[in-house]
Amino acid sequence: MSGALASALRCPKCGTGTLAKLATGWTCEQCGFAPFAGREKEKVPPPSPINPRTVDPAGRPFSASDLAADAPPKVRFNSLEKRPEALRVQWMPAGAGLRYASRVSLQTVPPGENVPLELLAHNQGPHPLSLEYYVQLTGRSGVVAVSRVYSGDLPPEGVLDATVLLPPPDDPEGCRVSTYCRALPATGRLQPELQPPGVAPVQGSVSLPVQPTDPDVKFLTSVRCPRCENRMAWVPGGPRRARAWVCDACQHRVETGLLG
Repeated sequence: MSGALASALRCPKCGTGTLAKLATGWTCEQCGFAPFAGREKEKVPPPSPINPRTVDPAGRPFSASDLAADAPPKVRFNSLEKRPEALRVQWMPAGAGLRYASRVSLQTVPPGENVPLELLAHNQGPHPLSLEYYVQLTGRSGVVAVSRVYSGDLPPEGVLDATVLLPPPDDPEGCRVSTYCRALPATGRLQPELQPPGVAPVQGSVSLPVQPTDPDVKFLTSVRCPRCENRMAWVPGGPRRARAWVCDACQHRVETGLLG
């Protein structure tokens, strides 16, 4: 041990012992003096939470209306915008340079709930086009519901990415969703960026070409409780209560409708 280090570790009380770092702190090996015992550690306040939305880049504080809710997602956008996840799908031709795709965002749907269907269309042609979808729900007994989805005009390189809600089928067992899209002449009314296309029921059946990529929808009438493993039943929502899965045994509720 060097002379400077030995002098620094010499006990200031007895002058002969050496300070050693023990579990209780620095302590003299000869007289037991602990020079730092009983001292309170410096209290440092915890860091304040970072809220990047408190002030905008110009230094103006956000108001309550600014923080209330984010803007709804865009339904119509240009294919050059940064939305690559909406373009990685299996496209089907719809004529006049238009291509389309569809997918069920939730493969498992509670009974009596609307079926969410995501519709995508991309106008690759040089002229504006409108379009219409025919959506058919088929169960064990055959066609159970047909809907027509119609949109405004899509400009060249315009993309439609919208989710529509289909009415729940009466016979949900083995439900299959088939879609067919065709291009129509422009109507002069541009599809709004934040408004989904309209949906209207169609009476009777429509002859649609069945595609091998049509999604299946599974309806669950009961699930297992994640807390006690007993049966959970689906309870539709009401004016004062959110829709939820409710356990018959422990009354555990899952109000999102999803069990993961």
